Amino acid sequence: MDKAIVILTNFFDAEKIIGDRVILYSDPLQLIKLDPEKLHVLSIALSHPKFDALPNVNNFFESRLDFFCPTYDLLLKYKEDNDWNYYVEKYKSILKGRKEHIKEWFESLIPDHVYILCCWENTSGKSHCHRQLLHKAFLASDTAKKYIVTIYRNGERVFANKTKKDSEDEE
Repeated sequence: MDKAIVILTNFFDAEKIIGDRVILYSDPLQLIKLDPEKLHVLSIALSHPKFDALPNVNNFFESRLDFFCPTYDLLLKYKEDNDWNYYVEKYKSILKGRKEHIKEWFESLIPDHVYILCCWENTSGKSHCHRQLLHKAFLASDTAKKYIVTIYRNGERVFANKTKKDSEDEE
């Protein structure tokens, strides 16, 4: 592949992905094998879990990408008022202000490597998360399209467009 693969998910899903050493990507349907020599785990959250509970993540964790993190003030305000529209507007503004750092990061990515960007939220229900916004921003960005293929995961293990629960229900 001539681009880097960027997977947006939560820390716990990343643990599963790394343990399985593969990810099923559905656009188009393909199996991506994770080569440990080409795997990078990065946080896009203001904090990260204690990695003794997530040994696979710990083995590949590199650093936090501050330019993708929301601010503490924005996160606290959202937790207080649950105003997602305000959060969306402010987070997009934050990303615009960090545009040069983000562009430099894209340019630093190594084609055929997999970068797992992690935060906390499981968005398989009705929860919102900044990684949803980041994924949309990547899809809309000509710069991102030049350097990456982006995969969004809601926090549940996915098998060919089905959640693990859906697959179990069919058995």
